[in-house]
Amino acid sequence: MEPDRLPAGRLKVPAALAACWPCRRPGPVLAAAAYVLAETLRRTALKGTELEATQAGTIRLKLFKVAAGVITSVRRVVLHLSSAYQLAELFARVLTRVRALASLDGLAPRRVPYALQPAPS
Repeated sequence: MEPDRLPAGRLKVPAALAACWPCRRPGPVLAAAAYVLAETLRRTALKGTELEATQAGTIRLKLFKVAAGVITSVRRVVLHLSSAYQLAELFARVLTRVRALASLDGLAPRRVPYALQPAPS
């Protein structure tokens, strides 16, 4: 077995997928996708905020790597942010801007079924 090749039989991965480069090494592909997401957020949803001029790593650290309780149901995702999270207002503002941008492009449903709520005490 080659070191860069996924074993198609053991992982139940089709042979065509086991041979493709992104399937063998998903790390660089996911890192590039995260960078593009952070840069797009910086240019659109973070305009006029304190994170507008920051690097992608800082955006990732302050907005994506957030400790939160996540409760999901069929139609709703609820985030329970910690009361100690200092950027909760900015997080809510960015989420509102992303919702607005998604609805302009026709990507979001008319009623967005997720909300931010304080963590239960």
